[in-house]
Amino acid sequence: MRDEGIQFFIPSNRLDSKGRRTHVDGWNEYIKAVNKGRQVGAARERENVALVADYARLAMSNEAYGGLEEMADVYVTFIERDMRRDVPNVFGGLKWVLDGLSRPRGSKRVGAGLIYDDSPKWVRVYPRVEYCADSPGVHIAVVPDAAAWECKLRGVRGRSLADILSTDNQLGDFADGLGTGW
Repeated sequence: MRDEGIQFFIPSNRLDSKGRRTHVDGWNEYIKAVNKGRQVGAARERENVALVADYARLAMSNEAYGGLEEMADVYVTFIERDMRRDVPNVFGGLKWVLDGLSRPRGSKRVGAGLIYDDSPKWVRVYPRVEYCADSPGVHIAVVPDAAAWECKLRGVRGRSLADILSTDNQLGDFADGLGTGW
């Protein structure tokens, strides 16, 4: 398994009236598009997913990095121009990011194949929001999670929360209260 990861930056695809980049689409932009029509919303989603997939493919090509077939940690930093948008709206862009990074399958024809799948079985996501007026966009880092993959193979992930907490003894008395109906 590879320990190294890959990282890249996707500049915002939205411009203001002066031609400056603004932000990556979030939930509010998607909802506005869907309210105009289902096809308009679907087109907006395809555009955003294709943007992420194109930049991910380019980064993979430049780094000679193949797609992961193991659990991955995905660090997503949304870089906003200012603090106008609330965090839940910004994090709506995670959908485009994860769909663009995933391998194409079924009805989903677009995807870079950098991560195997965007389900919790295959990926852990660590989102953040930062602010920089000069370069809004999304910074993405994907790192294979060798430790989690090894645990998965050994079946550790199948343990109950109470077993994990009592074995690891990280929370002390809290673990004793689990499963007792509180």
